[in-house]
Amino acid sequence: MGAKVLKFLSIILFVVIFVFLCGLCEVLLTHGYDYVSPGEEGATIDMQSTSQIGGYVGGVVGTLLSFVSIILLLATLLDQQKSNKIQSFEAILNSMISRYMSIVEGTSYEGKTAKEALSLLLDHYEMIYDRTENCFKEYQSSLGNNDKIKELILHHPKVVHELAFGYLMYGYDNFYFSIKRGSILNEISLKIHTLLQKEVPHDELRLFKMDRNNILGHYFRCLFSIVKYISSQKILNEKEKYQYVKQLRSLLSDKEQILLYYDSLSDWGIPWLEGLGAFKFSKMCYMARFRMIKNIPYYYEYKGIIPTTFFKNEIKAFNKKKIKFFEFNL
Repeated sequence: MGAKVLKFLSIILFVVIFVFLCGLCEVLLTHGYDYVSPGEEGATIDMQSTSQIGGYVGGVVGTLLSFVSIILLLATLLDQQKSNKIQSFEAILNSMISRYMSIVEGTSYEGKTAKEALSLLLDHYEMIYDRTENCFKEYQSSLGNNDKIKELILHHPKVVHELAFGYLMYGYDNFYFSIKRGSILNEISLKIHTLLQKEVPHDELRLFKMDRNNILGHYFRCLFSIVKYISSQKILNEKEKYQYVKQLRSLLSDKEQILLYYDSLSDWGIPWLEGLGAFKFSKMCYMARFRMIKNIPYYYEYKGIIPTTFFKNEIKAFNKKKIKFFEFNL
């Protein structure tokens, strides 16, 4: 807001100076002879008349200089105000990032800690996804003429991701009961649940029963709150916001970025994808707007929906600006 006011005042000052100079030129060109007195030794300038012009010019210029000084003072105050706001913003941001790092360092899972634990969680999610997908395909082949469920599957390609990530977060028993009873997804989950019990080896089945929400819930909520906080800052322009998020993204390993992508495909990741498909940068979902998965490796075997397919509209928008959506072509 302060920058807009300063810009407006600067325009007014420019207009005033321009009008003043135009008026002065017109006076000198059309009435200049009024200030010249004829004499025996030739024409001389009438000092009494020209002194009036000098007084007028001095008065106007003095006023303009005072106006300029006010604008410069205002600019200094606005700049100081923005600096204070940025310092306050950065202090809170650093506190939030420290909290995020402490969550990462405190993560413990199956004998692994910190980033190694998050990497193992990704491995287990992909194992759960593979088993769920196999059972899902078997379930699809048994549907026959059940058009209602077939239509749901056709228009919701994230169904397997939603089921698999639900199993990862709560275990398949708890996730089944957390789904709204009577919904089609609930019916699908019930069938997949039965198939998993039959087809998944016993040593792997325990991974389907584990509740990991106490581990991943804090992690993803903290990460999202930081990005949302940066995005909400009116004192920052789009490029500045991206630079702050970029610093946060640099703390994420490749596998953390992949895990974040899978989270965004689930019900828990819906806030990350609000605005999916938009072409204007400031209107894009957080995942695309700040390129949260820019560093994911090109050689990785992604499960289900490929990132380049999922963010195809956003990738086109970035390509038009000659900006790379991914560090490496997937």
